Amino acid sequence: MINYDCFRQKMVRALRRKPSNITPRMKGVSHGIKKPKIKTTKTKVASALVSTTASVPSSTAASALSSKRVVLSSIVNYIPPKRQTRARTIDMNENQSEDDNDDDEKDGNYESESEDESKIKKKKPKQEKVNIEHAELSEFEKLRLKNIQKMQSMMSGILESKTKLFSASKKSAASKRGLLTNPKPKEVLPPRKSSRLSGGMVAEISRYAPEPVEEKEILTLPLKTLELQDTLKNGDDESELKSAREFLENISFNLKSESDIARMNGSEEKEKGDYEARFEKMTINEERVVKIVPDRIFSMAIHPSSHKVLVSAGAKWGGVGLWDVADTSSKEHGVHSFTPHTRPVNCMSWDRYNSNQLVTTSYDGTTRVLDTEKMQHRLVYGDKDFIEGGGYMTAHSQIDAFTYLVAKGGSGCVGLVDTRTGFDKTVQEYRIFNPRTSPKCIDVHPVQSNIFMSANAKAGCFIYDTRNQGKKGLMDPICELTGHTKSVSSALFSPITGNKVLTISYDDKLRLFDTSKFEAQLRGKETRHNNQTGRWLTPFKARWHPGNDDLVFTGSMGRPREMEAWQAGSTLSRIFSFTGEHLQSICSIIDFHPTLDVLVGGNSSGRVHAFIS
Repeated sequence: MINYDCFRQKMVRALRRKPSNITPRMKGVSHGIKKPKIKTTKTKVASALVSTTASVPSSTAASALSSKRVVLSSIVNYIPPKRQTRARTIDMNENQSEDDNDDDEKDGNYESESEDESKIKKKKPKQEKVNIEHAELSEFEKLRLKNIQKMQSMMSGILESKTKLFSASKKSAASKRGLLTNPKPKEVLPPRKSSRLSGGMVAEISRYAPEPVEEKEILTLPLKTLELQDTLKNGDDESELKSAREFLENISFNLKSESDIARMNGSEEKEKGDYEARFEKMTINEERVVKIVPDRIFSMAIHPSSHKVLVSAGAKWGGVGLWDVADTSSKEHGVHSFTPHTRPVNCMSWDRYNSNQLVTTSYDGTTRVLDTEKMQHRLVYGDKDFIEGGGYMTAHSQIDAFTYLVAKGGSGCVGLVDTRTGFDKTVQEYRIFNPRTSPKCIDVHPVQSNIFMSANAKAGCFIYDTRNQGKKGLMDPICELTGHTKSVSSALFSPITGNKVLTISYDDKLRLFDTSKFEAQLRGKETRHNNQTGRWLTPFKARWHPGNDDLVFTGSMGRPREMEAWQAGSTLSRIFSFTGEHLQSICSIIDFHPTLDVLVGGNSSGRVHAFIS
């Protein structure tokens, strides 16, 4: 650092010396070219001050003496520049006189001022106050500060929007309502020992040999009607059995209604209106997210009763759960779970002619009915030879009060089951695919009961007529729905007229077909939709609104998590997205209430999310 006090004293002594006309030669210079000096802070200040004095006229002794004092005061009052100083003003005239007197008193050469000197001082104009902060900034620095402020404002806006997006996408804790989750035991590994502390002994290197994973033993249930205590997790517990019986008695009393039966058969007119305005009133909260089955959900169905909102779901390992949505205060939160099957319950529906019966079909090769009045799981179909041969069931569709069509996987056949003739054999079988191709879904036409539709994993989707059964070989379809290139996971007729068909395929397409007239081949209008659910999620299954041929609901892979509503006109167009803070997972299986504004969706952890108006 520069010692400005020492520099100030040297300059004062130099200026008080008598002027000499003889210019001393520079040391080491024997020619006329002077050695250039290195300009430092001291030399810059001195040269600037000397140049100011040179411009002052020296006609009289008084003016010379006055200019000399100006130079002295400027040197004494010189303040070294600082990079960052606060805004302050300096009155150079006030400090000048005080510093001059101080210097003279220190040197002991105080001289009285003459009258001319005092006049010159009085006539000297006062210097204006200078704002050091603004005076030191150049145009470039001002522009730089302006750009910094602009960037800071822009970054603050970005951080604010990022905070909002993070808070919207922040995952909340999984709901603990309904069934309790059994935590998996944490694996405790042995502590790692140091070879240095063990005396340099290195253990033998052993190759990694993974232990064989034991396959889960799949129990088989007897092919007979199962009582309630046989399907409860703790059937021997009297309190649990009593609670389940009271629950079924309550819902059977509230569900049995003639108006509900008429509504299930479609004879009652469905209310129509501005669906978008009604959907905006449907919300989800913490009480409307409940775990009703212990495993991944494969199927769902809402009871059509307007007196009580009852949701049922089928799980991966044969579980069937019931949820009374209005019950939010009981210990079980309105949830009771049974296990009438041993494999995934891939299809379920409420009996359209008896509102107290829930029909379920499972991969274990059986179709059962949960009767809430009799409190038992009655066997509808189960062929022992078919099951022992590796057969399984994928879906069912009800024709009337006593007959069902069931899709028999592993055989390429669809069987006609009549509950009045027994459960071990089908009344008739329709071979629609090759034995190695299994029907993935099945749906009966809502108006023409002799027409049904089925799809397979080879992108095929066909419509058949039971009256056109061939004598030998495969059954000829009356219509082929073309366009898909990968497995079709869902194909459904529109619920009122059956004049439309909606299909979902793994080729990321939704297709809408016009089936008012059956032709040899139909190619529907396609809509792009991400259907890549992967291995750990249930494939998407679309669901028509039970009272409308123009409204469809599907799951979604989008973020934030949502369920979608589509308008099925000449083409599919998305009209609404159901989303909320408590919807934090993908709901592959969904259903909508026939008369109430209630939408439910099931995820892969056994939880059901309900949007209710």
